[in-house]
Amino acid sequence: MSTTKLPTIQQSSNYSDFIFKVGNRPIDTSLNKYRTLRESMKKHGWIPSFPATVNTIKGKQLLIDGQNRFTAAKELGLKVVFVSVPIEYKISEIAEAFRPWSSNDFSASHAAEGNVEFRELEKFRARHNISATKAAGLLMAKRRMIGDSSGSAAAFVKSGEFSFTREDSQHAESVLSVCDHMPKSLRRNRGANAAIARILMIGDVCPQTLACKILINEKMVKPKSSVDEYVQMFETIYNKRNQSPVPIALKVLELSRSK
Repeated sequence: MSTTKLPTIQQSSNYSDFIFKVGNRPIDTSLNKYRTLRESMKKHGWIPSFPATVNTIKGKQLLIDGQNRFTAAKELGLKVVFVSVPIEYKISEIAEAFRPWSSNDFSASHAAEGNVEFRELEKFRARHNISATKAAGLLMAKRRMIGDSSGSAAAFVKSGEFSFTREDSQHAESVLSVCDHMPKSLRRNRGANAAIARILMIGDVCPQTLACKILINEKMVKPKSSVDEYVQMFETIYNKRNQSPVPIALKVLELSRSK
């Protein structure tokens, strides 16, 4: 028979006694998921079988899991239902099995824990309103040519091993600047972004000229099924009325083979 003492369920209305754990998933009260949770708690209260998990440290309750429920309870004036456990653990490792973290969650968590690279990544993706995976892929594209390989970028974001240089950042900014001249439906298209990322690695291509020609020839910019097709399309646009055509697709191919 086990002699392990199970934690008891407690309740408290002293919201100031609770503090958020650095590195946990950020709270976004604008999400439908949060609003649904809030409405459920408004109707049913805090269901005791789903308590928050805390570490009691110097009289404060460090929220390990349950930040959204705590936030909703505080808004609704409900008592916080919680259990205090003696072991501190990383919620991303526990919760991922049943409540997967997105790349955005991992990025925000690494940034909150003090990772300078991820703080810059968070700023970059916030400026351009893109996911952490897409942002990381663009920032890594110049060195690794994985602008269309979201899986690799996602793995680096999840592990916390992502890094980039100022040159990488400048290249990514140029890519997104050119993409902003495309029709709105394609501006954040993964294939189109990847094609521009590769094209701008070619020294013969002027980003400003490419952006201008894309804007002027907007009707020629159409959805394609592959990165290579996007490269060919942008080559046609770039070389339109160009007395010295640049063999963009060939140069991109040569560049990829040299990696």
